[in-house]
Amino acid sequence: MRLQPNAEKEARRYLEAEPGDALNLAAKEIAAFRALKAAGRDGAVPVKEVEALVQQTLLSRYQAYRSKGLAGIAPYERGEGRQLRPSDELSLSAKQMQGLAKFVPVVSEALLKYPAGKPKDLEEQYYWLNIDLFGRPTYVLSHRMLFRIGELLVASDRHFYTSHDYNSMQQGVGALPTTGGTLMVYIGRVSTDQVAGFGSGAKHPVSRALMGPYLEDLFETVRALAEKR
Repeated sequence: MRLQPNAEKEARRYLEAEPGDALNLAAKEIAAFRALKAAGRDGAVPVKEVEALVQQTLLSRYQAYRSKGLAGIAPYERGEGRQLRPSDELSLSAKQMQGLAKFVPVVSEALLKYPAGKPKDLEEQYYWLNIDLFGRPTYVLSHRMLFRIGELLVASDRHFYTSHDYNSMQQGVGALPTTGGTLMVYIGRVSTDQVAGFGSGAKHPVSRALMGPYLEDLFETVRALAEKR
């Protein structure tokens, strides 16, 4: 894992971390980066040490989510006693996908109660991603699930941690064989608290820029699986 692009500039952001929206960090994560800064010498920016601590942050968040699901996601400190809880956003996203609860309750159950609610035949994968967003490295933890319910395939992609600019993302696609083809249904939601005020016009397209490549990846994966059946 590397702080790219602009490694030294981004490392300094972590060393100077504080509650706010420049970085999505929990209180103890902020304290760890501040302690690393305090241990430094002559104002030098220890890029390698910052990278190692970012990697440990990602690993800890992955382990907590895999063990406890939404309940394991640490909140982001926003300052003045405010916290942003990605777990609440992701729970709301799942609940608002009313079609899932009605037609494929096993998927809705898994999204809300993972890992307790996952079916035995669930196919899942975890990824960490580095997305160059506005010239900054954006670190993402992604959980992808594939459900098979009869002839129906449902794929879910959940970003349960992002390092800045947006808080979380939940998207999914369903594929149902029909006469002469396959019916595809997509639904997705990106959550951010950074679209208000100055510069909001530039930030609104963030969700569209992020969704594009993942939409393509999801549809190609589902199509490839469907063609094998």
